Amino acid sequence: MKKLFMILLLLLSACSANSSAVSSEEEKVFTDVQNVVTVTEAPAETAVPEETPLPEKIDLSSMSATICYSTVFDMLVDPQKYEGMQIKVRGPLAARTDAEGKDHYACIVQDATACCAQGLEFVLSEAKELPELGTEITIEGTFTSFTENNAIYILLKDAVMN
Repeated sequence: MKKLFMILLLLLSACSANSSAVSSEEEKVFTDVQNVVTVTEAPAETAVPEETPLPEKIDLSSMSATICYSTVFDMLVDPQKYEGMQIKVRGPLAARTDAEGKDHYACIVQDATACCAQGLEFVLSEAKELPELGTEITIEGTFTSFTENNAIYILLKDAVMN
């Protein structure tokens, strides 16, 4: 469109160089072209793409390590969009004891190079003896998040071990 405008501008300039007065018809063409260029080159409103709704269940155990790790990281960044979803995950069992002496269990999710890891904490729906730490487990539970001491934590509640 800019090329068209420049060509018309050059033509109009050439015509006006040949005659001392611009005819009303030439002026109308110039104004029409200017209006078209103005309308065409006005910044278009950026359309905000609609977010695709997430499924009710996410099976992280069937995803590649990179996608699985990225999804868990997204859960930490934007936990509200995963709230109440059924999440299934597979990885090594890990545990830690907090300052109050309470044990916390997690399924570890690593990226493809195994240089980065994130634990997805879980609470079993019923008491069950857990395997040795580091054993590969598959957990499925309901995603929830909470804030404690200004930190966001994610958790699979009512989890079952498959």
